[in-house]
Amino acid sequence: MPEIQIGGGKKASTRKQTAKVTPPGAAKRRPATTNGNATTNHDVTRIYLSEIGRARLLTAEEEISLSRAAQGGCLASRQRM
Repeated sequence: MPEIQIGGGKKASTRKQTAKVTPPGAAKRRPATTNGNATTNHDVTRIYLSEIGRARLLTAEEEISLSRAAQGGCLASRQRM
């Protein structure tokens, strides 16, 4: 690589220095950590999916009926949904 003399006898490289640039929209994600009793994001997701899998799904008729009742102000219907 060619070298150039600068001022008091110092040599500098002509090689270009390139900075690492993160492209827009490519935000860095921090890894989930575990320390002591904390759980990872993966574990939390697994727990959530396990819990929602225990609930029975509503039929189309139940969903319509409950949503109409909830719109009318029925708190029990809203909570059931």
